[in-house]
Amino acid sequence: MNIVFHTPHLYYLPQFLPVARACPDQWEVCFSHSRKTTETELAVMRPVLEEEGWPLVGENELISGKIKPDVLFLGQSARVGQLAQDSTLTVLLFHGIGVKRVYYTDTHPRIDIRFVESDYRREQCLVHSPDVATHAVGFAKLDPLLSGDLAPDPFLPVNPGPKILYAPTFYPGSIEVLANHIRQWPDQWQIVIKPHQFTYTNPYYRYQVKLLTAVARSCPNVTLLPLSDYNILGAYDWADLLVSEASSTAIEFAALDRPIVVCDQIHLRPHHRLFKDRFLARRIDGDLLAQLDFVHHASRAVEVAGVIEHGLNHPNELAGARAASRKKLLGPIDGGAAERIVELVEQRFQA
Repeated sequence: MNIVFHTPHLYYLPQFLPVARACPDQWEVCFSHSRKTTETELAVMRPVLEEEGWPLVGENELISGKIKPDVLFLGQSARVGQLAQDSTLTVLLFHGIGVKRVYYTDTHPRIDIRFVESDYRREQCLVHSPDVATHAVGFAKLDPLLSGDLAPDPFLPVNPGPKILYAPTFYPGSIEVLANHIRQWPDQWQIVIKPHQFTYTNPYYRYQVKLLTAVARSCPNVTLLPLSDYNILGAYDWADLLVSEASSTAIEFAALDRPIVVCDQIHLRPHHRLFKDRFLARRIDGDLLAQLDFVHHASRAVEVAGVIEHGLNHPNELAGARAASRKKLLGPIDGGAAERIVELVEQRFQA
């Protein structure tokens, strides 16, 4: 069986790799990139895939029919009609987990199977696309972390002290309002900053790289992870506490039952500030946002340090809420999501 994972951006890779590794040896695995994939991303992706023995091809190989996959994995459905052959089994394995409305609404008549994390997620997806075969299997990206198969991350500091992971998204996010406050955080904290890929690869956000680089250079206890350290799982494993916004990282990190701090103050462009409520309602699932009761909230960036201190001193305060959220939002956290995906794909292909 020929399997292709369409990977238009680097941040799709951590979700696809565990599934590719779970494929039987007799399956032929290949990755494809899009015309929009930057050379910077490809420079990171190529050696990763070469080490695994998997080729990386351009999407034109799919569009032209030169490569005709039996199964095509996609992280979003928009271009499935161009990329899939009539005989191809198409699988939607959404590239992230989070609070954006598109998580539930991204669908296309050409998608054959969709995999989500939990029964709750499945029910919500079926409201929008009841005809797509949808299975709750857990979150494949987390499999290496949950199964203990993570390789050591050489970029993470080993100094003693509380370990704080700051994982901001690119937009709308907290970098602009929070970054400079990090300079005043306690020197004994070991702080790692893991930006979203677009902070590094989208020219519009280059100023974010400059800002975060300046903070890291001025603070010996701050480490800014490079783009090449593309997989956040090592930082999750390292951290005692996560700082982010209302984003996918907050939900993912809940799998580890450690404190999470969400900075509710975010930066918005002027035209989005004018219609803030409308903008956020269009992008964010308000119902899911209201369920982020398993995190410690800081209403303003200046308050984040104090909330971190509270979380470190009371790590079990929201343990019950985290347990409930894991079951509802993440589904099984046994490290076996990728194996379940492969098994269900094989069953469907052979049916």
